[in-house]
Amino acid sequence: MKLRYLLFIVLLAVAIIPTILFEAVPHSGAYQKEVADVSERHLLLAQNIGFALERYDQDVKSLFKSLAVNMLAGNKLSDTKNLLAGLSFRHICIATASTGEVIHALNEEVAPCPKIIPGKRLKEFLKTATKDKANFTSVLPGPDGRPFLYVVWLVGDNLSVGAIYTDYIVELGKTISFGKRGHAAIVDHTGRVIAHPLPKWRAEMKDISKILPVKNMLARKTGVEIFYSPALKDDMIAGYTWVKGTNWGVMVPQPVSELHARAKESQQHAISGIATGIFLAALLSWLFAGFLTKPILAVIETAKQLASGNQVKRVETKDAFLPRELNELGTTFNSMSNSVDIAYRRLSRIAESVSTPSSGNIYSVMVKDLSEILSADFTFFGELSSGSNTHIRTISFYKNGLEQENFEYDLADTPCENIVGQRACVFNGDVQQKFPNDTGLRVMGIKSYIGVPVFTSQQVPIGLLVVMNKVPISNVSAILDSLHIYANRLSSEWQHAQNENRLQNAVSVANQANHSKTEFLSNMSHELRTPLNAIIGFSAILAGQLYGPLNNASYREYASDIQHAGQHLLTLIGDLLDISKIEAGELDIDRKEVEIGSAIKESVRMIEAKLNKRHIDIKIDVPAFLPTVYVDALHLRQILINLLSNAVKFTDDNGKISVSAKAFNPLEVSISVTDNGVGIPVADQEKVFEPFGQVANSMTRNHDGVGLGLPIVKSLVGLNGGKIDLHSKPGSGTTVEIFLPVHQNQSSNKLEISITS
Repeated sequence: MKLRYLLFIVLLAVAIIPTILFEAVPHSGAYQKEVADVSERHLLLAQNIGFALERYDQDVKSLFKSLAVNMLAGNKLSDTKNLLAGLSFRHICIATASTGEVIHALNEEVAPCPKIIPGKRLKEFLKTATKDKANFTSVLPGPDGRPFLYVVWLVGDNLSVGAIYTDYIVELGKTISFGKRGHAAIVDHTGRVIAHPLPKWRAEMKDISKILPVKNMLARKTGVEIFYSPALKDDMIAGYTWVKGTNWGVMVPQPVSELHARAKESQQHAISGIATGIFLAALLSWLFAGFLTKPILAVIETAKQLASGNQVKRVETKDAFLPRELNELGTTFNSMSNSVDIAYRRLSRIAESVSTPSSGNIYSVMVKDLSEILSADFTFFGELSSGSNTHIRTISFYKNGLEQENFEYDLADTPCENIVGQRACVFNGDVQQKFPNDTGLRVMGIKSYIGVPVFTSQQVPIGLLVVMNKVPISNVSAILDSLHIYANRLSSEWQHAQNENRLQNAVSVANQANHSKTEFLSNMSHELRTPLNAIIGFSAILAGQLYGPLNNASYREYASDIQHAGQHLLTLIGDLLDISKIEAGELDIDRKEVEIGSAIKESVRMIEAKLNKRHIDIKIDVPAFLPTVYVDALHLRQILINLLSNAVKFTDDNGKISVSAKAFNPLEVSISVTDNGVGIPVADQEKVFEPFGQVANSMTRNHDGVGLGLPIVKSLVGLNGGKIDLHSKPGSGTTVEIFLPVHQNQSSNKLEISITS
């Protein structure tokens, strides 16, 4: 379809569519407007009634409590008849809460109180009454069958009851009447009718709690709903709210059919106005469509030529009969075509250049490409000298597309002397006059100069990327965009090179330090063991008096202390050597099938002397036919001895330790060591698995060790393909459970640690 025909149809449709919509969709705009107006109005009316009922509730309860207190105090009350009538009170009765016997009455001359409140009614009152405030009951039948509201309050052992006619609430509801069947309805906190246009519903206190707005009111919600009314047998729209203090509900409904009728009437008026303009719209649409298509068709035809490869085709402009804007459409299109053509060629070269993988001297490659793309006379990338923000050393420098020798210069009195704190420096045509002290500009004959800073990702200055020409630059914006693209790529390359250097240096230093540490610990352990063995042996001879008695008992005690200290130091040296070998990955592993029961019994024998000395009872529970585990036997013994030694260390004299094993699943066997010692605080349970990670508190501070036992256990368990679990509670003891693989093909070097308080 031709553009002129399309414009004609569209413009004509704009005039016709409103009429069609008003006829075909009678409930569209007008109906929605009616709904919006009614929603706002009805909700406001419901809220106003709610506010009135809230004030009524406050007045009733305030008067009721004041009179009840005075009645109980025995004060003489006068002139209360009109006061009670003003708030629709029938009477006020005070009865004993236990029997219901009425002991005080007010307004007897109008309506006497009963001698005793009936038992069923008394239960209803007591279910609602509280001591802290007066409360309304639901609407209930009174002595004569009329609907009544009762306000109740517990005062000590007495029940105060106020009977209230619903007349005020009914009259308040009747004040709302609009349209043909619009009205107000008020329900109590259970959904029973207090005020309604149907007298029958009021008389029987009808339960309408299942109606949607009433459900929402009972849920203390405020809003607008559309629902079906059984009373009027029609769909209704209602604004509703709830009353603070009583939790009554107020809704103001109106039949939806009345809204449809008003909307239809509004539509009829609108249609007559729309029909008047259709004929004029058709005529003007045809003429105006033809007027607009002429310059647009010219642009379309030129665009087709450009798309087919005719890059020299342009739109003819300057038609005297066309408005200025339509002439400018062609001129702007031609200018855009020229710019797109130039930009496309430049961006293609830039994209190809910056996406080239890093190889060789990437700085030289990129500076050369930039020089060619921008047709620049001079292009260079220079970095700031180490520790200086004022001295540049070029990394790559090109003149007329040929690489030149690099140079260094101070930034002072040059175009980009403050480039470190700037976004870019641009001088087009007068750069020599502004910087007469820069001899380089004069020697090279520079007239235009554009430079951008190169930063790291943390905005730390790296250097400078510059383009210089012997003539003024016309496309400054395009050159700046290109420079920023290349600056980002150069920054990435520079940072990558720096990171590679730092990483290599760091790895080298770390490896050297780790090797030195391991070598030192190994040498020191061997050097210390020889004198320690002598110290331990000779002190044992002295303590045991093998070559004759020591007359002074203190000497024997000192010799025993020396022996124990030497043994402790020898153990510490062994632990240090083990942890250093583990960290260096130099610990030998010889995994094979190991029988768990034998390993546990052998480990217990190794610490038997400590158990006997501390009078600690140990229990071993290893079931028969337990699968063997696939681990290093020496490692398993070291794991068990460390766990048992830890349990002994942190268990009081005469304490208890248990060692158990079980098949955890077909792939794993678990071994648990449990004590009833001091336990580990939650905050420190991860710390104990770190080397030297002792828990420093009053319970553990007095025990020997430097915190290598559990870290060694953790490492050995991990090296043997297992995992470790710790359960502890201060004052209740600790359980350490390890899980070891059963079969060779189930081994893994991934260690899992679980901590449970």
